[in-house]
Amino acid sequence: MKNNYEMVMGYKGLPVKILVHSVNKMKTHWHDNLELILVLEGSVKIRLKDKIHIIKENEMFIINSREIHSVSKNNEENILLLLQIDVKHYSRYYYMFNNMRFKDDYFTLDENKEKARILRLHISNIIWSMNKKSDGYKFIIGSETLRIIYHMMRYAKKDEIPKVNLGLDDQLEKFKDILDYVDNNFQNKITLGDIAEKVYFSEAHLSRFFKEMMGVTFQQYLDYIRIDKAADLLLSTNQTITDIAYESGLSSTKSLNKLFKDHLYCTPSELRENYVTISGNLEENLIHQGVKNNSYLDVYRTDVFRNLFEELDMTNYNEKNFEYLYDLDETMKEISLSKESTGKEFKDYWRRLTTIGRAKEGLRSDVQAQLSEIQKEIGFDYIRFHGIFAEDMFIYNADSKGRVSYNWNYVDKLFDFFLNINLKPFVSLGFMPDEIKSSDETMFWWKANVSPPKDMKLWTDLVEGFTKHCINRYGIDEVKTWYFEVWNQPEMENIYWMGSREDYFNLYKETVLSIKNISKELKVGGPSINNIAVVEGSWLDDFLKFIKEEKLPLDHISIHIYPEIYDMSGLEDEINFKEYENNEEKLRDLINIKENAKYIYSDKFNSLDTLNTLEEKLDKNLKDKPERHITEWNASSNFGNYIHDTCFVSNYIVDNILKCMGKTDSMGYWAASDVMEEIKSEKKEFHGGFGLITSNGIKKPSYFAYYLLNKLGNEILAKEDEYIVTRKDDDIQILAYNYAYFDDLFLNGDNSALSYEKRDKIFEEKAINRFEINIKDISGYYKVTRYKLNKENGSAFDDWKDLGSPENMTEEEIDYLKSITKPKMTVEYVELDGNYKKKIHTKVHGIDLITLEKKFK
Repeated sequence: MKNNYEMVMGYKGLPVKILVHSVNKMKTHWHDNLELILVLEGSVKIRLKDKIHIIKENEMFIINSREIHSVSKNNEENILLLLQIDVKHYSRYYYMFNNMRFKDDYFTLDENKEKARILRLHISNIIWSMNKKSDGYKFIIGSETLRIIYHMMRYAKKDEIPKVNLGLDDQLEKFKDILDYVDNNFQNKITLGDIAEKVYFSEAHLSRFFKEMMGVTFQQYLDYIRIDKAADLLLSTNQTITDIAYESGLSSTKSLNKLFKDHLYCTPSELRENYVTISGNLEENLIHQGVKNNSYLDVYRTDVFRNLFEELDMTNYNEKNFEYLYDLDETMKEISLSKESTGKEFKDYWRRLTTIGRAKEGLRSDVQAQLSEIQKEIGFDYIRFHGIFAEDMFIYNADSKGRVSYNWNYVDKLFDFFLNINLKPFVSLGFMPDEIKSSDETMFWWKANVSPPKDMKLWTDLVEGFTKHCINRYGIDEVKTWYFEVWNQPEMENIYWMGSREDYFNLYKETVLSIKNISKELKVGGPSINNIAVVEGSWLDDFLKFIKEEKLPLDHISIHIYPEIYDMSGLEDEINFKEYENNEEKLRDLINIKENAKYIYSDKFNSLDTLNTLEEKLDKNLKDKPERHITEWNASSNFGNYIHDTCFVSNYIVDNILKCMGKTDSMGYWAASDVMEEIKSEKKEFHGGFGLITSNGIKKPSYFAYYLLNKLGNEILAKEDEYIVTRKDDDIQILAYNYAYFDDLFLNGDNSALSYEKRDKIFEEKAINRFEINIKDISGYYKVTRYKLNKENGSAFDDWKDLGSPENMTEEEIDYLKSITKPKMTVEYVELDGNYKKKIHTKVHGIDLITLEKKFK
């Protein structure tokens, strides 16, 4: 795969810019900035003047201001980091800096490797600060850049620009006039003699002066300027090559062809056909061969800065080290209200739905134990799962003569258990039994067949038989409270659905009609598509138009919401998609690819924005509004994403639930348990599974988010960013949290700062939240209970690290973690006489809950 990569980090007002890219061949160019090239991976050839330098991984190379150079691939893939320093800016501090010429390969020499390492640390600090953007971060960038300059001035070999026969200031001014004249007149026929006459030099003197100042001859420089102009016109206009040659100051296309072959290793036609430019002015453009640049990160690398960050002492950025600074910050969020304020209804819609992986997993004793615990402490209304018709449920049986019989034994055991713990089924109808399948494509380790039925009548008979059995066993009054959902993510054709869009529409039609023919009171819906299909493209609009035109029932519309955009572009080098579409192991391919793939994250309003778009499309296409259900939702769709085990997810859950109130009828977090058999995974307790609870039954911070939400009242008295106050009868509940979202690097697909051991360095930097609570008009004897959830209280992953990070834990170790991992709780009884005042200091990714329960003495 070609690792062509381009990322720019730099902001207005900063005298330094970071570029990261990989390169095949980069045009010969120059720039005013001083440039440090650090090879992050592989090696490159750098051509400077008439010499070629091979720069290897972790080595650094210096390009001085206005030195003409080019970079090309050196027989292996590469990733480069370019640090560009504004020389003019720093010349204000030391006027000679603008005239320094550093020895280019000084830091590649063996004896200088440690000096180069120090420079890498300063660069790491700049990247880290640009990414986090904490208050005052530009000062850190400025100071680190000064340290780099100081380091180079002290250690790197250097010379000053020769003075020739002029004073330094006059010399630079004269040279600037020469370059300006060339830049403004290169389209015309200009010679060294023309310029010599204008600046009152002899031609020989000017030739020597130009070579000493630029490192190349006048004619070479003029060629570079004309190549730049021609390349710009080729890539940004539809002009003919002949016209471009003339406009670039060349006498013929033959001259243009020769220049391109000498310097860019291609013809003008080949450049136009096979190359694309990256944003910015052409002087700084990196031109890559055969690259489709259609995203912010243009290479499937998710850990570009990992080696740099591993060297950086990131404990300097640990919140604990800076708490004393935050303690000096007296900024408070005031929560002031009357206990008797008029409230508005607070529906616990988030408690309506939970999920597990597949139906068969619901028969496992460990999953059942975890669900029973969840129901005891939280109490969801419904449970959704995949694979009710999967082969491992042993439902569909056909003998040699084609006679069909259904075995409902496992279904009965599953539904009996659910109902016994007060969970109603939210049944996703799928996947396709072997006797009905039209092809062999499957998903997941347990091989869920994703093909349409070979005969629709066989499918509808199965659906009718299943529905009638449920009614006969549990009664129509019970079953009409359930939900039936037709298939799972059919918009992902060739992955979760091997038919066409129209094939799914027909499946929906036949399924819903077969169920409604049994009872019109049964609730059927779909299409269970992801948020990208809701927001982009025509899939949802086409489905809703189909529903309207066919006059079909749609009792509820179900969608999935995840924050990532899984960028599949550029994978053509790894997958032959025609073979891939018919490959039974396609999911395994996807899982393997994810190691090199990038997930670009949406912003923190993704869930709300998706639901708003859904609302608009429903208004546009349907007269009667169906119920809206998010039947899958999580902080990541990536199995094994380490963030799943962190306190971040607790805040993600609370923030999204409070933002999305009134927009959906349920939000089913995916999933209740880490026990999930979609793919084979390594046996690590904190492997980044989707669940609220680990495989061994240890509760994560995400679990405790629901646990605390469940203690809120049924009326909202106040709600703003990062807090809510509720009431139930005479009781008051105050929940505050501190939600820090992902930083820029992680948002854009780079997880260099995320590892199995370190999971808290990928978030934006925030101070401790300070809330000052004042509840007025509250009198009487109250029990005040305070709950505190954060890294130190209720984070199983952090408790496990404190235990020594043991793998393959013993029963004793597991029981110990279960016993200590819970939010901190304190209780006091107080007599209130009109007011309750309290200050809350909530750490990043922490949640604080205070409940005031009225008691009688």
